[in-house]
Amino acid sequence: MIRIRAFAQVLVGILLVVAIGSLIHLMRSRAEIRRLPPGWQILRPPSEVATLLSDDSILWAGGRDGITRIDRKSGQLLPPLPGMPAFDRVNGLLKDSQGTIWIAHETGLTRYRKSEWTNFTRNQGFPLRRVLSLLEDRAGDLWVGGDGALLQLRGTEWRTVRPPDDLALDAADTLYQDRSGILWVGCSSPARGALFRFEGSSWQKLDSDTGLIHSSVNMITEDRAGSLWVALGFAGHGAAGRLRAGRWTFLTQQDGLAGEKVRSIYEDRAGRLWFGSEYDGLAIREDSRWRIISPQQGLAGKEVKVVLQDPDGVYWLGTDSGLNRVQSYGAVAAIGRATEAGNAQR
Repeated sequence: MIRIRAFAQVLVGILLVVAIGSLIHLMRSRAEIRRLPPGWQILRPPSEVATLLSDDSILWAGGRDGITRIDRKSGQLLPPLPGMPAFDRVNGLLKDSQGTIWIAHETGLTRYRKSEWTNFTRNQGFPLRRVLSLLEDRAGDLWVGGDGALLQLRGTEWRTVRPPDDLALDAADTLYQDRSGILWVGCSSPARGALFRFEGSSWQKLDSDTGLIHSSVNMITEDRAGSLWVALGFAGHGAAGRLRAGRWTFLTQQDGLAGEKVRSIYEDRAGRLWFGSEYDGLAIREDSRWRIISPQQGLAGKEVKVVLQDPDGVYWLGTDSGLNRVQSYGAVAAIGRATEAGNAQR
């Protein structure tokens, strides 16, 4: 009888803790909703977002929760597609020129085509244990990045591509092909990070010993002027690197960034550059002016991992603590603290 009573007391204690936790979460959510500025919305789930894909009227968000699908017009969560696998963690999303959706995740690669799901895993002879990044090149070939190597899919044939052993690619965390056709590969490892330049059969490696301000490469993109931008950093150190006319320059917090480690870089349709930081929110550069957006002003989380502007002009901000839906840039400009740019000019 005493054991039963003790067990009941423990059970009541557990239920009380759960109830209090749920109440605190609800109160925080309601407070968050009240303080959100006009035009801003926070979606949870997903609890974390590392990659985004706009597909017709649907937004796909990938991260530690797997895949979350959202109606772009309303911001409402959608049920999983029939037969959708349960993903451990999603690292990348891509819709190719044939309409096939590819999903990079911790246990391999998944293809969604004509309502059918196909998994490529190590158990089925797929060369990579986990897939970190995706790219469709100008020729229509699919590139898949993983630990120590790339895979190229041409037609139905997979080909393994890796730099010479002395260049030591630890992981292909991010991929980008610039307008001249050069393939760039970024590795974010704090110990073995680097930026790799691959042109045909020729490889070049750049790190802090050969021109970069920091070796960890988190994202690569290119602006409309043809400058290559690289998000650099680990922990509290880093910068945004720009390669223009063969010369590197770097933006830091002193120049206007929200934080030193740059997690993401995105150019919107108006030519504004969005720089997501690891710990300090978001910085937006428009001509010579910057706007800083923090979690206190409406961001779902302090780390902005990915930014996307959809066909309707709505901005989606994937963070370490949920997803923002922002109706327009006017909603951003209304709250962002504006400052003048520092020394580095566009």
